This record gives sequence, structure tokens and C-alpha cells, in this order.
Amino acid sequence: MNTIDTYDVQGVRSELLIRKGNTKGKQGTRAIPPHTELVKLLEVYRPSSGKVYLFPGRHGRGHINPLSADAILRLACANTQLVGVIGVLTKKLRKAE
Repeated sequence: MNTIDTYDVQGVRSELLIRKGNTKGKQGTRAIPPHTELVKLLEVYRPSSGKVYLFPGRHGRGHINPLSADAILRLACANTQLVGVIGVLTKKLRKAE
């Protein structure tokens, strides 16, 4: 996801853009309203000005690798004991083909 799909000059967009290439079936770009809790997190997270990707990869090389994102989510779930409690699914982070 690109930062311009998430933020505008006022802050977090009222509708987040999910581009066609990242949607199931790749049938069209979608605009979805973010959950209020997500808006709060995104306001705190806001990446540095000029960053193209919402979650940049290491060393400025594109976006975060899906395997890295999966590993981060697994570690966070293990640290907070979420796995098994609410059924966190790491497969949701698999790369869209």
C-alpha cells in the first residue's frame, strides 16, 4: 500500500484506497472507510514525508517483503499471546499473485 492511498494533506484519508493489483480477483480499485481504531494507529504511525510505501522495506528497497511482515506479525502475536485466542491468520499477509 502506498502512503498516498492512506494519507492526504489533512492526515488519514476518510477512505483508504486498495488498488486493483492488491485486491482479490484484481477486478478494480476499492475505497474503504477505515475503522476508528485503525485511524488512531495510522495517525501515530505516519511515515516520514516523501515515503512512497506505507510499510517500506529495509534499506529503502521498495515495500516490506510479505515474509518479513508475516514474521513480524507472528512475533507480535506470540508476545501478546493472541494466537489461538482470536484466530489471527498470518496467511492474510501472503503476497497477492
